[in-house]
Formats: sequence, structure tokens, C-alpha cells
Amino acid sequence: MADASATELIARYREAAEQTADPEQLVATQAAHDAHELYKQLRETAEGRAGLTALMYDAHPQVRRWAATHCLTWRRETARAVLNELNRGSPS
Repeated sequence: MADASATELIARYREAAEQTADPEQLVATQAAHDAHELYKQLRETAEGRAGLTALMYDAHPQVRRWAATHCLTWRRETARAVLNELNRGSPS
């Protein structure tokens, strides 16, 4: 994993975040673990943080939810706005 580019890590994060909505509990749980592990790598670089920030505008609401939650540290107001919109059931 250490050799993966930020672009590859973002793609894997996006896939994992989307899979956390899977109705199969084991799939969703593994995806949540994967998304969090990828986040820990992505937060370490400016490119990784930028990729996570961009995912707050993804078409899939679960991807937006995960990205916004993980972006609270560096894009607090934007992330909170995305989360509030998701809580109201509105698209970002």
C-alpha cells in the first residue's frame, strides 16, 4: 500500500466508502475498516487531503458522508455543511 499513488488511494477510498452502504453487514463492516485505513494514509499528504475534500461533492451520498466526516479537521465548515445537507436528505 505504501507504493500506491494518492490517486489510487482516493479511488480505493471512494469504493470502500460506497460499499459501507452495502446491505450485507460483513461487506459494509469490512468497507468501513478499509475506508478508515485509507483515510489514515491520505490525511498525511496535501494531495490526499485534496482528494478527500473533492469527494465531499461525489454523486454517492455515502461517499460524501465519509469524506465530509474525514475532512472535518481541515475543512470544518464545508464538511459540516455537507453533513447537514445529508442529514436533511438534500443533495450537496
